[in-house]
Amino acid sequence: MPFSHAFDVLIIGGGYSGAALAVRLSREARRALSVGVIEPRDEVGKGVAYSAVHPDYRLNGPDAVHIVMPDRPNDFHDWLQREGILEADFKGWAGSGVFFARRADFGRYMAELFQGHQAVNGTGTDLIHIHARAMSLVTGHDFSMVTLDKGQQLTARLAVLATSNEMPAVPKTFQGDVRLQSGFFPNPWDLDRLAALVPDAPILVLGTGLTAADVITALAFHGHTGPIDAVSRTGLLPMDQNPMPDKETMWERFLQKPPRFIKKHGALTNVADILRCLRRDIVDRAAEGKTWHGAFDDLRDAVRTLWTDLPLAEQQRFRRHLKSWYETRRFRIAPQVQAVLDDYQKAGRLTISAARITSARRSEGGGVAVTFRSRAQDVTWEKNYGAVINCTGLNTSPDDSGNPIMEQLAFTGAAIPHPTGHGFLVDRECRAISASGEPQAALRIIGPLTRGTFMESGSVPAISYQIHKIMPDVLAALNAS
Repeated sequence: MPFSHAFDVLIIGGGYSGAALAVRLSREARRALSVGVIEPRDEVGKGVAYSAVHPDYRLNGPDAVHIVMPDRPNDFHDWLQREGILEADFKGWAGSGVFFARRADFGRYMAELFQGHQAVNGTGTDLIHIHARAMSLVTGHDFSMVTLDKGQQLTARLAVLATSNEMPAVPKTFQGDVRLQSGFFPNPWDLDRLAALVPDAPILVLGTGLTAADVITALAFHGHTGPIDAVSRTGLLPMDQNPMPDKETMWERFLQKPPRFIKKHGALTNVADILRCLRRDIVDRAAEGKTWHGAFDDLRDAVRTLWTDLPLAEQQRFRRHLKSWYETRRFRIAPQVQAVLDDYQKAGRLTISAARITSARRSEGGGVAVTFRSRAQDVTWEKNYGAVINCTGLNTSPDDSGNPIMEQLAFTGAAIPHPTGHGFLVDRECRAISASGEPQAALRIIGPLTRGTFMESGSVPAISYQIHKIMPDVLAALNAS
C-alpha cells in the first residue's frame, strides 16, 4: 500500500501495544490523523506473543481482562461469542466458569480490530500498515525521522516505540560451541523443532516461568515421554489463578484513586515495609477464609504508583531479592496449562529444581552435558540431555538486544536504558528521557520497554491502562502543534 513520507504519528512495532495505540488514536483523535504502524509481519496486532499458533498456548488471564477499548470492555468476549469460539473451544473453560482463550485467537481478534478501524473509524484517521522493519530513529525538537530496512526515510511529529523485549539472551554457560550444538534451542517458540524432538529424549528447560510452562505444554501435546528437568535459581513456578475473583473488574480497580493498598497503608517508599504490609493483609484475609490472591492483587494495582516513588536503591534491591517471587504470583498460569504441569510432576516425568548451572559442554550425538550446583545444598551433579531449551525470559537490556532501533537509541543517548536494566527510562507521560536528562517530546515509549519505570507494563490490561493514561497528553500535543 502506498504511503506518504510524512505522518502525524509513526508507531514502531505492530504487536499488541502498537495496534492498541493505533486503534485508540483512530477512535479518540480530535481531528483526522495519519498514523503509520511499522511492522514487518503480514498483520498488525499479533506480535511475538499472539502469533503463536499452538492450540494449547493460552492467555494467562481470562478473556474479561483483555480490554483494548475502555468504552467497549466486553468486545473480546463478544467477538469470541460471534466467532463461535466460546462453544467450540470447550477446553478453554476453567472449572470456575471463566474462559481462557487461545493466544492465537486473541491475535486474530487484534488483527481484525486493527483492520476494522483501518477500513472505517469515527475520526477519519488513516491507519497505514508499513510492511517493513525500522532500522534507525533520529529525533528533533518537534519531529522524528525513521529509516526503514530498505533505506526509505519517514518523518512524523511523534514517534512511539511500541516493540516488546527481544528474544531470550543465551546464558553465558551455553555460549560458544554449546550454542551451536544441534541439541541447544535458543528460541523456545520454534515449534517445528520442538515437534521433531526424539520422543523419549531427556530434556532440560532453562527457566521455570511462563515460557517454560508453554514449552512443557507443547512437549506434552506432541506426546513426549522422556524426562523433563526445569531449572532456575529459585525453582519457582507460576502460581494458580484467583479462585475468588474480585467483584470489581480489573479496569475499575485500575481507575481507583488512590488504589486500595495505598489507601490502606499509605505511599510506602521502602520494599521491606511494602512486603510487611502485604504479609499482614494475607494473614487478615486468611482469617476470613480467603486466599492470598486478593491481597496480592491490591498490591499489583498500586505498584505503578509505588514503584515510581521508590528510590533506585530500593528498586534494585527488589530486583535482586523479590523479582522472581513477585512475578510467579503476578503472572499466573492458565488452569489448563497448570493441569499439564501437575500431571507430569505426579507421573515423575517433570522435575523442578532450584539450582545454578556451572558449566555445559557438547556430548555425544548432538546432546549437551550440564553441571548443576544446588541452591539449598553445596551439591553438584552432571546430566546429559538430548535437548536444552532456553526459556530464561525475554532480553530486557536495550543496549544489548540485537534490535537496531533500541541499540541506536541507547548508543546516541536519544533514550537511555533504565538503571535497573529493564527497558528505557521514561517520564510519567511515557516520553523518552535522553542522556541530557530531558524528556523527548517527539519520542514516546510504551509497553514492556517501560517496565523499569513503571514495573506494571507488560500485560494487556497494564498496557491498555498505560495508553489510557497518556492519551490526553498525546492528543493535546498533536492538536497543538
